[in-house]
Amino acid sequence: MKTFQINYLREIQAITKKGFFHLFAVNGFIYIIGFVSQLFVAGILDPADIGRIKIMQTYIGFAALLGGFGFNTSLLKLASEQRSEEEKVDLLHLSMLVATVSFFLLYLVLFFLSKTSLISKDPKIARLFPYYALFLLPLIVQTMQLAYYQAIRELKKMAVIQFYVKLISVVLILASTYLFKFEGYVAIISITGFISVISLKKGLSGLATKFVNLRFKFQYIIIMWKLARYALLANLVGSLLYSADIYIINYLIEDRTEVGYYMFALTIISTYQIIITSIQQVAFPFFSNKSDNPVNWLKSYKKYNRLNHYLLIIVCLAGIIIIPPLIKLVFSNKYNASLNYFVFLSIAWMIHFLNSMKGTALMGYGRFDINFYISLVGLVICFPAIYFLIKLFGLKGAIIGRIIEGVIIYLSSYVVFHSFIKKINA
Repeated sequence: MKTFQINYLREIQAITKKGFFHLFAVNGFIYIIGFVSQLFVAGILDPADIGRIKIMQTYIGFAALLGGFGFNTSLLKLASEQRSEEEKVDLLHLSMLVATVSFFLLYLVLFFLSKTSLISKDPKIARLFPYYALFLLPLIVQTMQLAYYQAIRELKKMAVIQFYVKLISVVLILASTYLFKFEGYVAIISITGFISVISLKKGLSGLATKFVNLRFKFQYIIIMWKLARYALLANLVGSLLYSADIYIINYLIEDRTEVGYYMFALTIISTYQIIITSIQQVAFPFFSNKSDNPVNWLKSYKKYNRLNHYLLIIVCLAGIIIIPPLIKLVFSNKYNASLNYFVFLSIAWMIHFLNSMKGTALMGYGRFDINFYISLVGLVICFPAIYFLIKLFGLKGAIIGRIIEGVIIYLSSYVVFHSFIKKINA
């Protein structure tokens, strides 16, 4: 028992030195600010508008993954390796160029889909989505910037910048939403995105301060794409899988107020991602750096996997206990209907991400393809199941589908990961 305690304390000390708890503390403040701002926005807007925001966020999030072409992941992998500063900056500039070009192409597609009501049959979404979609450019660029910060291990600086940007953004969003309601929220969101991009750019030093430099080695495109292609596929399939209920609800459920209650519950749960993000931001560069030594790589995985399990269980239980009374108190019964969904969706979230460190470790090892196959299996099984569950049981079916999806992802990632471990130890 003493040996276990000593080893565990050593693990905590090692993680602390790598900046996890500093990063987690700052991200925790960002979480609190974001959570409170969402409560204020929800208090200002109608439940139906909260549902519309979540639906638009989901589409833009998927488009951002597509627009990045997986280059943010390959940038994180390659720039965290032993390379010169010039090489790392060349990789960053190439990623920025990809982000900028892909935005213009994707925006045209999204504009067309919106105008033809293919994004949503909801007239309010169809009307405002082209304006909201401008947020796509800073969103894609940020993924590249954050990957670079992670790769060069400037996690503390990145977290502090994000903290101050979040403060400014929250003030702007609340003011604009209060004055102009749903339209005000849509109008301000892109501006806050560009503020973040500019702030992250200023936080870099040396050659990396340039936004895009066309004088880089184009052979990096081939190197990055070899890693990015499976990362792109894994991210797209994973996003479709985790957001399947949102896409299907958008087309099948006509009661927009009830949809708003469901989406509000999902919005609150999305703030849990601070745990996943914080651990991954610290862990990935170390997985990548130790990928040449399977023994050390596996030790790092075990350490972060334990931390991930402990924190997710604690957060889920704390959320189930604390958040429902808080929602009742703050909104005076306005969102009580969301609580019917919140508890079960929290459990589904926990199950889905308990094994998330396996995927991070595999990416650090360079095996993006394995994550893709895990997500693909989940999508093939779960998407039709969720569709029929929603078709038959409405939003109750969506909850059942989310829990089933979480269990399938947990089991499939467990089996595939341990099969991979056996191969590298053979």
